[in-house]
Amino acid sequence: MNKIYWLSGLGLLGMTAALIVFTQFVQPHYYPLVQIQAPDKTTITFVDNPWTTQEQCQSANEKMRRPMLANCPTCQTTINLCETHLAEPWQSILQDTATPFDVVHSGSLRMAIEAPQGALAICEAIATQILTNKKAHAQCVPASHPANTP
Repeated sequence: MNKIYWLSGLGLLGMTAALIVFTQFVQPHYYPLVQIQAPDKTTITFVDNPWTTQEQCQSANEKMRRPMLANCPTCQTTINLCETHLAEPWQSILQDTATPFDVVHSGSLRMAIEAPQGALAICEAIATQILTNKKAHAQCVPASHPANTP
């Protein structure tokens, strides 16, 4: 009788391990990636942690895209993807390693700022606006510096 319990427990442990491996390594993850460009060529690229379904990822993209385009009707969406693998520099931005961009960090969301002039000022203004409007944690991390998140 003890052997049956032992084998059942071992089988349950094996199935749990297989499920974890499947969800973490086999099942695709979808990284939200949205880029908005203003008429002055300033771009903001949104990158976030991956979702387990394409539908969840697209919903996350729309939550980033809609308010930006509502506030800037002359802006254009230049990227609106759900990637199974992030290319550089987007992977570096999400991993909080050194990047060539000024990046707003707010929770898991990253916003890379590229501007002909004043990218750092735009980055700081966005972080301040998030803190003021949403009362969420946000900070601007200057280009080529890893995040110093608290």
